[in-house]
Amino acid sequence: MKVLIIRSGALGDTVFASAAISAIQQNLPKSTQINWLGTPLAHSLFKHDPRIHDVYSIKHKKIPTLFNSDKKRIISDSQSSPYDLIINLENSPYFFSLMKKINAQHKVGLPYTEGPVEQNNEHAVQAMLRIVKLGLGKLKSNCNVEQSAPTLTGSDFPPLQKKFNLTRPYIVLHPGNSHVGRSNPINYRAWPSSHWQTLAKSLTAQYKETHQIILIGSPEEKNLADGIEKEANNNNALNLCGKTTISELITLIEHADCVITTDTGPSHIASAVNTPVFAIIGPNDYRQTGPYAHSDNQVEIISLALPCSPCLPDGSIKQCTNNICMQKLQPELVMQKISRQLDESK
Repeated sequence: MKVLIIRSGALGDTVFASAAISAIQQNLPKSTQINWLGTPLAHSLFKHDPRIHDVYSIKHKKIPTLFNSDKKRIISDSQSSPYDLIINLENSPYFFSLMKKINAQHKVGLPYTEGPVEQNNEHAVQAMLRIVKLGLGKLKSNCNVEQSAPTLTGSDFPPLQKKFNLTRPYIVLHPGNSHVGRSNPINYRAWPSSHWQTLAKSLTAQYKETHQIILIGSPEEKNLADGIEKEANNNNALNLCGKTTISELITLIEHADCVITTDTGPSHIASAVNTPVFAIIGPNDYRQTGPYAHSDNQVEIISLALPCSPCLPDGSIKQCTNNICMQKLQPELVMQKISRQLDESK
């Protein structure tokens, strides 16, 4: 069998959609060929994943098929080797025409069936799995996707250990998010840099004999990480912002004792590789977009749960001027939860 998964979102969206890979493997023959259609980021995310046969990337999804060489290549390949099933996990209309032109026996997702839209407090992963189950049901009866979850495969750990001299257990901090550097005067998902500095200082003081503190992030987040590293003020903090590939980042997170971050890509990677993750969340609805929790991982949401939260889904966030759900969440609370996890795991 041959299946194509379409998901062309950001890092977290793509990690969520990787649950479809698990579902396909659990329900279809092991010989099933799985291809992925997404952004160029998907190449890096699935570079070492043996479950994915081919990754197609589309740089400019808004360009119509007639003028889009990436879309034309996908269609051409499907003419010579048709798909048994296409699972479209996009809600964007930019993929409607492509869905119609790719050669496949069965197609689910927009514009043929419902799309993966969350219902009530349903998590985005569960919404996607509903579409996946609908598609798998066309190839096999009695499909079960309830135990499916996002999973990832990174690069080998020993070369990474050598590259960054990782000789001790470590704790990963990701202080940034995808909104760092944007023009919006308030980064609503951000935890204040002063809080991160206090937390890093506390961690390096309490665990200087047992753990190293590693800062991760994109090149755009380096200035933020530099300030936190400086505040830690010892040799126990390692700043790897902008220094890792996506596949190296997966491996780095997989081998951490825990990850502390906000609701952003690395938090979803942590939950996908079953590393304990502490997600500091304010305006987002973690029930829909937070790190995906299941029986094999450990996700702890740290939130003040204010009456006005979550404010992002209904748009009331635009009236917020002080971001109190993140500003007032103190580093001492986060430190208590991390200490309990690390002490219990000894």
